[in-house]
Amino acid sequence: MKLSIVIPFGLSKERIYIKDRVIQKACEFKSDDRVEYIFVEGYSSLENDLKRVIEENGHIYLKDESQKDFFSQGKCRNLGASFANSDVVMFLDVDYYLSQQSLEYILDLINVKEIALKPNHILSLPVVFLNQKGSEFIENQDKKIWDGLIKNDLISGKKEWIKFFAPSSTSSIVINRHKFLTLGGNDERFIGHGYEDFDLLARILYSCIDLEQIPANLNYDARNWNFKNFEGFRAWFALLGYEASFHGVYLYHFHHDEPNQNGYMDNKHKNHQRFYKHISNIKSHSIKHLCDKSVYRDNVLFVHSKEILYSIKEILPYIGNIIYINEDNLIYKSQKELESIITEKQIHKVLLLNECIKNENLLDFFQKLDLDIVYFEKGILPESYLITSNKNKMLEFDKTLYQDEITQARLYLKSLSKEDNDKILNFMVEKNIDKNDLDFFVNFLINVLYCFGKKEQEIIKFYKINLENKKIFFKDIQKSKYSLNSLIYKPFIYEISSFSFIKMFNKYIGLKLVQTKISHTKFYRLFQKFFYNPKAFFNDSKFFKKFKNAN
Repeated sequence: MKLSIVIPFGLSKERIYIKDRVIQKACEFKSDDRVEYIFVEGYSSLENDLKRVIEENGHIYLKDESQKDFFSQGKCRNLGASFANSDVVMFLDVDYYLSQQSLEYILDLINVKEIALKPNHILSLPVVFLNQKGSEFIENQDKKIWDGLIKNDLISGKKEWIKFFAPSSTSSIVINRHKFLTLGGNDERFIGHGYEDFDLLARILYSCIDLEQIPANLNYDARNWNFKNFEGFRAWFALLGYEASFHGVYLYHFHHDEPNQNGYMDNKHKNHQRFYKHISNIKSHSIKHLCDKSVYRDNVLFVHSKEILYSIKEILPYIGNIIYINEDNLIYKSQKELESIITEKQIHKVLLLNECIKNENLLDFFQKLDLDIVYFEKGILPESYLITSNKNKMLEFDKTLYQDEITQARLYLKSLSKEDNDKILNFMVEKNIDKNDLDFFVNFLINVLYCFGKKEQEIIKFYKINLENKKIFFKDIQKSKYSLNSLIYKPFIYEISSFSFIKMFNKYIGLKLVQTKISHTKFYRLFQKFFYNPKAFFNDSKFFKKFKNAN
């Protein structure tokens, strides 16, 4: 399977159209051996029978039972990714329309960019927001010509049916599933509507993409997609969106009213401020990993330093939910106190690094409690790591290999230094393994037992994972690079290549900093809206709505 598409939704009587759009997607989309659709229901204040409709049409239905008081698109997306069966995931809001033609382009690009094998290669999809007139007109046309009609209206500049064009939808991304889980997906501290997708996309771009030129002043918020300058995080987001648009991939957003059902909009300003704080610390900002479905409910005790935990974060999605308690806080606890902690935290297993254990009594205690102990230690091969709950497994290797497997093992041994070869042979002697079984043993270590990764900036970047519940091999773990020759820079290339004395002057006297601070205020958002779309400004104003309702 090439792709898992996650569709989050929540129902309310105020937004009854969402139910219709979920049904429309469930009936129109087809899950098959190439694509699976995962519908994730968050908090809903409206009773429904959508689970039956979704499953009868061959799709996966999930319910996020943790959403009790408010709807969170981010939590829905995270849950869908955790339970996805493909190595590549995509997120599609229920308001967005994805044509069959665009889907085929996306599937082709997944192959071309090798997203399943190259975790730092992504797609960020642009979206065309239709106005009410455009939505009504398009829905009455043959679906086969929707793409052509909307693209022509956009590219020609007529914009008869278009409210605005967002070079990046920010929420609809196509990404390697392992990368998404490792980065932690959507930050679940964002409550309700607003910028949780911006926060995720910023972390993705910083982690995955190497741009020859990034926009000036990333903290600046243009507040809408009508910006013209190569400045701020929206210009940063737009670059990857232009890539998909050059390939002919677009999403369409159909018009709808935006009532504040179940307090969905109440935290919008707080969410914005949270994101501004994160973007200003983008180099160091990170959140907890997400878990694969195989360990989704497993709580795992980790007692070593947070620095060590951070260094192995790429393996954690397949270990479980980490409960961090420093070993120093456990050493002087009585057995009864330790048992109470294990019970209270509902801990299922312990992740231990042998060389870091300070108190051997703790290990005895964990074993007596019959907890599953996962050992993490360096392997005997270069860049190798043993991650297992059964250390005796290394004695259980297969001694029947095909000739090409034997050849591969011998070529690998030839590539190693004499010191590394001696290390393997000495280990075999220590474990009473016959030296004549060298080829079989090395093949076993490479392809069955060990995980492999390069240590970069205190983090182990795994390129091969061999665990009981997960097997991964990455062809390339380097960042995806874009030079100024790339078409993604085309809309900004004149500004990038030209020198402006005024820009330099503003930068050095601190005007950019002042501009950034102002851009984070509600006043600036309203000013931008009034300037670029005065009709929407008056339609959305509380005073105008009260006046309209009174009449």
